[in-house]
Parts: sequence; C-alpha cells; structure tokens
Amino acid sequence: KAVPTFTPLREHCDEYIYFRSDRTWTQLGAYYAYRSFCSVKGLEPAALDSFTKQEYEGFSGGFYRESGSDALYDDTMEAYLPGGNTSMDFTDSEGAEYEDWAVIADGDGYDTSLLYLIFAAGDQPYKVLNNNDITDGSACVVVQDSFGNYFIPFLTRHYQKVYVVDYNSYTGSVPDLISQSGATDVILLTNV
Repeated sequence: KAVPTFTPLREHCDEYIYFRSDRTWTQLGAYYAYRSFCSVKGLEPAALDSFTKQEYEGFSGGFYRESGSDALYDDTMEAYLPGGNTSMDFTDSEGAEYEDWAVIADGDGYDTSLLYLIFAAGDQPYKVLNNNDITDGSACVVVQDSFGNYFIPFLTRHYQKVYVVDYNSYTGSVPDLISQSGATDVILLTNV
C-alpha cells in the first residue's frame, strides 16, 4: 500500500519540517509521515506530546558545508525521544557490531555538523531497534536511505522489533531477512 506523504507534509509547510542546511526532513517532518503511515496501517499514532523533545542549536548540514553560505547555517536539530525500554543493535560498514545503542543518542558533545548521527546511529547497513516493553513478537523490516533515520524511532511504539537495512550499503538478502525475522510488514522509505 502506498502511504501518501506529500499532502500531510504540505499541510504543515509553515512548520519546521525540512532543514535549511540539509536535504532531509526534520524529525517533525518524519512524524507527519509516520502519522500518515499509521492511518494507512490502521494504527493509532502516538501523540507528538507523548515524546520527550530535545533541541540542539547550530546544526549545519550538507548544503552549508558545500556552499559555505551563512544563509544555510544555524538549523536546530529537534529530536523526539521514543521513550520506554528501547535500544538498538547495529552493524557498521566495516562489519563491527554494536549492542544496546540508544535509538536516539544524546547530542551533547557532538560536532554541530554531525548531529544527524544521533538518530539511529546515522547511516548504517543494518540495524535492529528493540522495544522490550512489547512482547507480542511484532516485527517490521524497513528498507531506507538517510530519510528513514528520522522516521524509524516512531515505529518502536508499535513493533517489538524494527529491522532496518540501508539500500545503499546492505549486502544481505532482504527477502531472507523478512523470512528469518518473521516480519509482517515491509516499509520502503526513501527520498524522491
């Protein structure tokens, strides 16, 4: 099923849904896409005010780094923490495995140009987000690019496990992952 995102984002175009200094949406933009996903899936979306919000001033994304234009500097990185007993395991591009990582890390101490890494450890080939408060065995597989990093934390409210592969770097078989994980849903989430 297709999940409409254009209209939900357009309805909120006066809000901070895209960065000025980067090509991606903010986590608020991803939240509106998440709400649209929930509508199509028949889920009750978590209210935005049920998340703890963190803000980090001075984010400078790729557009700023490439142009050096002050007009593209000084974004605010807003993070909506998923809460609950959530964690993430992931494998990086070198094959190193990490366990019990924060789904959204504390951005204090990050260089302002690297704040996007607080969301699910940035672009990694393979991740598993866990919600240990859910014990029903529910699982989904997300095939994504960097846009997905802002979106996937919201899914922890509905699935015990969220398996995530980045199509730019994952070398495994997605059909095998779906079969082995027992996932009932597959979400393809990429930019245009």
